[in-house]
Amino acid sequence: MEETKKIQTVTGVKSADELGIVMSHEHFFWGWQGWLGDSTFAETHEEIMEALQSEIESIKDAGVKTVIDATTNEAGRDPVLLKKLSERYDINIICQTGYYNQEYGSSTYFKRRRAFGCDVNSELREMYERELYEGIGNTGIRAGILKLATSEEGITRYEEMFFKAACEVASKNRDVRIFVHHASDSGLKQTSQYFLEHGVAPRQVYLGHVCCSGDLKKQIELAKQGFFLGYDQFGMKTSIHSDNEVRIRQIIELINAGCEDNLLISTDRTRHDLGRPNVYPNDRYNKFFITDKWRYLFDYVIPAMEKLGLTGAQKDKLLRTNPAHYLCDSFELNGGGT
Repeated sequence: MEETKKIQTVTGVKSADELGIVMSHEHFFWGWQGWLGDSTFAETHEEIMEALQSEIESIKDAGVKTVIDATTNEAGRDPVLLKKLSERYDINIICQTGYYNQEYGSSTYFKRRRAFGCDVNSELREMYERELYEGIGNTGIRAGILKLATSEEGITRYEEMFFKAACEVASKNRDVRIFVHHASDSGLKQTSQYFLEHGVAPRQVYLGHVCCSGDLKKQIELAKQGFFLGYDQFGMKTSIHSDNEVRIRQIIELINAGCEDNLLISTDRTRHDLGRPNVYPNDRYNKFFITDKWRYLFDYVIPAMEKLGLTGAQKDKLLRTNPAHYLCDSFELNGGGT
């Protein structure tokens, strides 16, 4: 029989029954590489917290108790600010350790260290373990999840630095949870196989942005293997999904195919830009986004799913049970993880 463990949040460990409704992939704030050099819009923690207040209150009003913040180390992750937000607004926040993909988050730091012969594999492994088990920097605040990311073509040589070290950490501790940003079908297929080949159990892994894929057969296969699938970009437009209707129909098809225990939903929207705010002309905004509001998940997406037959029990799985299983299930190293 499985035992339930607790998951690390920025204010301490929480058990599954303390998580409630979970938004499984969001960003309270995010800074694209280079933002630190632009001091024109430097903000205090207090200013950022005030800017986020209405959005947090809005999702709490919808019943949300927990948010997984997927902001990576080089993109402005700030565990102290996340803890302040958690305490002020009484919401559970889980932060991550890890780096973004090569295209948008490429870290010259690690590439240079590798070029000069440093053992970046052991350095990354040491960083992951320290941030997961001891704390981030000198904050004493621990990450709850390890994040990875791929590019359009799949795992690049740069990105494999992070994958290799992550698998070494997760394969020896089944309580480690991994989240992966995907940009394509090829990346999705490659990463899932990479984890299987490197000793990571599928149930440890949240494959993010599966909703960007049109390959339902592959998604069903991954769910049957035990991976958690992220339908976590509701409100965004992609080459496959110009609106949310395709995503909504696909997730209903997956539920009908028996995958309802492996699905997680969210919007993957940044609620506050670090540096200068991203202010788009309407024609540019409308090309990429339907909305940037987290509450959209509850005001539109869930009701649309219910019209297509989503039951109350299935809704509860998407928002409560499945995230709790992903975050809190515990199992033996040689137990049925693969």
